Amino acid sequence: WGVLGVVTTCLLARMDGKSIAFMPELIDQMLVHPSIWFLFTLFVSSCVLLYSVVLAKRLGIMAFAVNYFLVLIIPCNDYLSLYYIKWFYFFYMTGYLAHQYNWKITSKTAKAIVLWGALVLFGVLASYWTVNDYIYINKMHLGAGSYLQEILRIIYRYIVGCLGILIAFFIGAQCTKTGIQAALGYIGIYSLDIYLIQRYLVEGIYPRIVTKAAIKCDFNSWIFLGVFVPAAVIIFTGICLMVSGLIRKNNILNRWLFGRAL
Repeated sequence: WGVLGVVTTCLLARMDGKSIAFMPELIDQMLVHPSIWFLFTLFVSSCVLLYSVVLAKRLGIMAFAVNYFLVLIIPCNDYLSLYYIKWFYFFYMTGYLAHQYNWKITSKTAKAIVLWGALVLFGVLASYWTVNDYIYINKMHLGAGSYLQEILRIIYRYIVGCLGILIAFFIGAQCTKTGIQAALGYIGIYSLDIYLIQRYLVEGIYPRIVTKAAIKCDFNSWIFLGVFVPAAVIIFTGICLMVSGLIRKNNILNRWLFGRAL
C-alpha cells in the first residue's frame, strides 16, 4: 500500500505538470513521513505497550506512566509519525489498563450520572474547540516560551477525547441491543480494508475535487460536522466496501493487499 501510494502521488504530480522522483518519495512515505501512519502508529504503540507490560512486573502500574512520559518528551514531532504516537498512545495504554484492571461501572445510577455528566461537559468544552486544537495542525509541540499554554492545550484535548470515548461506549452499548449491531459488526470485519481504501477517496480524490471546484466552507461548523460529515461517512464507507469486495474476490490481490487468503 505504501508503494501504491507513492505511485499514485507520482502519477497525480505528472498530471499537474510536476515531477517527483520515485525513490526519495518512497523513502519519505514509507519511513520519514509514513503515509499509512495509523498502522505505523499502532505498531509502535504496541511495542511500547508490550515493553511496559514487561517492565510493570518490576515497577507496577507506574511503568506505564514512565514509558508514556518518555515517549511524550521526545523533542522531535515531524518524523516517523512521532506526534501521532505521542497523542494516541495514551488512549491505547488506557484501553489496555481499563481491560486489565476491569474498570467497569455496574450501577445503573452511576452509569446515568457518568453519561449525562460526560454529555454536558463534552458539550461545554467542545464549544471552545478551535482549529488550532486539532492534533493534525498543532501536533504535540512544546515550543519555548509556551510550555504552559501547550500543556493546558494537551490536557484539554485529552479531556475532550476521553469524554467523547465515554459517550461512544454508552452509545455502543445501546447499539448492541438494536438491529444495527449486525450492520456495525459486518462493517467492523472490513475496518482495515476501509482504512486503506479510503486514503484514495477521502485523502486523494475528494480533496482534488474540492480544490478544483473552489468549494469553501467552515470545516469547524456544526452544520458541516453534524450533517455533511455523517453523510460523507456513509457514502465513502459504502464505496470502500464495494472496492474491498472486488479485491477480495482475487486471491492474489487479497493476499498482497489485505494479508488474507480467500
